[in-house]
Amino acid sequence: MLFDSRIFVAQFVVCFLIASPKAYCVEKAERIFHNGIVVTMEPGVEFAEAVATADGKIIAVGKSEEIKQLGDANTDFVDLDGKTLMPGFVDPHLHPYLGALLLPMEFITPEDWELPGRTAKAVSDKATYLKRLKEAEAKLDDAQEWLFVWGFHHVFHGQIDRRDLDKISSERPIVLWHRSFHEIYFNTVALEAMELTEADVEGVPHTNWEKGHFYETGGEIVLPKLLPKLLEPNRFSQGLSQFKELVHQGGITTIADLSAYLLGEEEFNLTKNGLDRSSVPFRTLMIADGMAPAKRNSGNPMAAVDFVRELKKKSGKKVFFIDHVKLFSDGAFFSQLMQLNEPYLDGHSGEWLMKPAELKEAAQAFWHSGFRIHVHTNGDQGVDIVLDILEQLQSQKAIEDHRFTLEHFGVSTVAQAKRIAELGACVSANPYYLHVLGELYAEQGLGPERAHHISRCGSLVNNNVRLALHSDLTMAPARPLFLAWCAINRKGLSGKTLGASEKISVDAAMRAITIDAAFVLGQESEIGSIKKGKRADFVILGQNPYKVDPMMLHKIPVVMTVFEGAIHKIKP
Repeated sequence: MLFDSRIFVAQFVVCFLIASPKAYCVEKAERIFHNGIVVTMEPGVEFAEAVATADGKIIAVGKSEEIKQLGDANTDFVDLDGKTLMPGFVDPHLHPYLGALLLPMEFITPEDWELPGRTAKAVSDKATYLKRLKEAEAKLDDAQEWLFVWGFHHVFHGQIDRRDLDKISSERPIVLWHRSFHEIYFNTVALEAMELTEADVEGVPHTNWEKGHFYETGGEIVLPKLLPKLLEPNRFSQGLSQFKELVHQGGITTIADLSAYLLGEEEFNLTKNGLDRSSVPFRTLMIADGMAPAKRNSGNPMAAVDFVRELKKKSGKKVFFIDHVKLFSDGAFFSQLMQLNEPYLDGHSGEWLMKPAELKEAAQAFWHSGFRIHVHTNGDQGVDIVLDILEQLQSQKAIEDHRFTLEHFGVSTVAQAKRIAELGACVSANPYYLHVLGELYAEQGLGPERAHHISRCGSLVNNNVRLALHSDLTMAPARPLFLAWCAINRKGLSGKTLGASEKISVDAAMRAITIDAAFVLGQESEIGSIKKGKRADFVILGQNPYKVDPMMLHKIPVVMTVFEGAIHKIKP
């Protein structure tokens, strides 16, 4: 073929697009953000002055004078007015359906909650809790309406069970949902309304009929009976609307639903229908629950793999499954049911959500089938079991870039952080555990040494472990800047610093809610930093997180988000 200089020049121009935004660049910007600080989260070019976008992607990042050359009369020039533009925040572990179920409930919690249209003030003792509970019951006009209350925590509020709830009302069904989400208490009327009898729970693990208490796997017997009430269309729609507003207010443009499809097809479809819409300013990555299908197919782990693999067919445009799966080790942190190597102070024991042998069998099936695995684990004994399994998986089939991720990571040791690094694992941690529970657990359950070193983020960063921070909404608020504040400052509810050696830097925290969170989800080529070719997902902040006092980080206002190039302002 004869050399055609015209074709060569045309190919050269196309291939050289946006390598540097000079006059030779032919691509024009639909929108240009300028006159502010751009925090790219890219090594070597941490800060820039302007960003250009087109077709939902970033087409250039750099100095204002150069970027503005990409605009024309049709370009929307967005004046940042000195504000800071960052990659849209990523929350790699929360639960939309859980938020939709819980947010319409009465919140009586150990800490303050800012919710759409209301503020729930903290309650930290039994007398005040029961007083608030009575007030909530009295507010309901319909005598038959169920009262759902979320946020009870026995360590803060004392022991409350069916007998206490019967005193609140012997006519109205009352459901008390524990702050952990892993425990539920009912009054007698509620048990009767669910047509549940003592014979139904005889021999069922994690149930206490006398107290009306169902916890961990015991919830499986009551959830199917509760869901028709919780999933009433108006109620669920209201809860999902609140969830979407909270995510947007947090500056989040990507979330991951860990344990997607946990409750079944109806709940998944309600969630998908509410989130897979053009007006929703974030995408939802679905990571399937692997525990339920694994237990249903005990002895045939590949059947669980096939079930999870088929879920990809249910993906939409903004709500879609990725090739990751979530498994479970030990029990809930808020319930003090995590498994510990040294006993709890009062001698009680933790629980296994999946027994180690069950977890190993399921993990092997998903590992050999090419899935990236996330494991819920909260106690140091649970961490040991999970790391032992990972080591065995690597010996069976070595995978260099496996992204095996420990989720939550409540109680751990410095040695375990080092071992996580050696095994090439990641951690998605909830630093809110320390803030809300560190001081109390020092007195009850754990003792000061373990409680003050909850969420050992510093040890992870020091060992170069990829660290993400998540909310697990409603376990923590979906406010990434607040989660970063928790990991940086390590303050308890009283303001006392806990485990100062485990603090992390502002930069490490910012990475943990952007590029490193994207990495944990296998999405770092698409989101998490501001770079040519990536999604135009941004959050615009009133101040630069790198320039403010770290103690004021959580006070930085979120002004707006940009999702795939489209601006979404935050409601005042």
